[in-house]
Amino acid sequence: GMKRLCIYVTYDPENVVDDYIGYMLRELRALADCLLVVCNYDHIAKGIGNVEPYADQIFYRDNAGFDAGAYQEILRRIDQIDEYDEMILSNDTFFGPFVPLDSIFDKMESDPCDFWGLNRRHIPLHDFIASFFMVFRRRTIQPVTDYMCSCMPENMCREDVLRLFEQGISNELKRKGFHMGCYCDIAAVDMYRDPDYLINIMGSPVMKKRCFESGYYVEDNCRRALRYIKEKTVYDIALIQRTVGCRYGIVLDNEYTNISESMPNDTRGIYYSVPESELESFFEKNPEVYLYGNGGTAMDFEEMYKERVNIRGRIVSDRYAQDRSRGKNAVIPISQVEDKKIPVIVTLSKENSREVAQFMKGFTNVFYLWRWKE
Repeated sequence: GMKRLCIYVTYDPENVVDDYIGYMLRELRALADCLLVVCNYDHIAKGIGNVEPYADQIFYRDNAGFDAGAYQEILRRIDQIDEYDEMILSNDTFFGPFVPLDSIFDKMESDPCDFWGLNRRHIPLHDFIASFFMVFRRRTIQPVTDYMCSCMPENMCREDVLRLFEQGISNELKRKGFHMGCYCDIAAVDMYRDPDYLINIMGSPVMKKRCFESGYYVEDNCRRALRYIKEKTVYDIALIQRTVGCRYGIVLDNEYTNISESMPNDTRGIYYSVPESELESFFEKNPEVYLYGNGGTAMDFEEMYKERVNIRGRIVSDRYAQDRSRGKNAVIPISQVEDKKIPVIVTLSKENSREVAQFMKGFTNVFYLWRWKE
């Protein structure tokens, strides 16, 4: 009895719809009462057979605003959106799912959340569901539609898409009291460089296409991921092989996937971020805090929490004491901090947080955004 709307967005500079997209649309067709496919180009030059059998309607547009702009434009055209119990927003940036999509939805039925995604990015300051596949239940369909149609500019750059669309939707809905869920919490693991760890260890049902792009491609990690997909799932890796060969010039033959090491170790999962509730508890006990760090993470933290806690200053190691160009608060060398009882929040990267812990042993009230397994 669940009535679902699905909007699927695809973009290709050569106007081609690959076979892996046809696989995904067939999976979506089995779940959606209305499946709308948006092509961010003016016509399909090749691969129309991967779309027409499944789509109720195909829209063509330019790539303004990327996938976020496509969702925004289509949502403005739908008059009776309140007829639907769930809304699925998805795009073509991933291979999969490696388990049947209906089994994923069956599992998520028991989750009392208001909206969910296949992957959740759980890192300090940015806790959100990845925008390549999002599901909104009835209570959140209208709020998210209103947000997308009125709170995001029509011609967003890539930075706007990340900040206002991907992170913005999760933050907006959580701010209004809605609960977020996920099929797979990938925490702080890199979804582009560590696909083997995500799929094999953490249970992610997808692999991002960007894993094969120059600058992200880690050959051994992709080999292990493909071996696992081939041997342990129902997904046909030929769908990946064809696209990766055409798009990136990488040959993924059977010999490529037959490597001896298919199980990665767990060193990439050594770090994890603290839940928001622990940070809120620290704020309640410490209405005034100092930040350790003077870089981008510290700036992001101050911008996000400046109305909820009073930031007295920033502590840095002595070698960075001369860098006073960032922020408006005082920069204090750690050697000049006499009171070791002051509340300090370490706003550094995961590796740097672990490194600086040795210098914070004398402090008695320290909060780390990152934790690690010894």
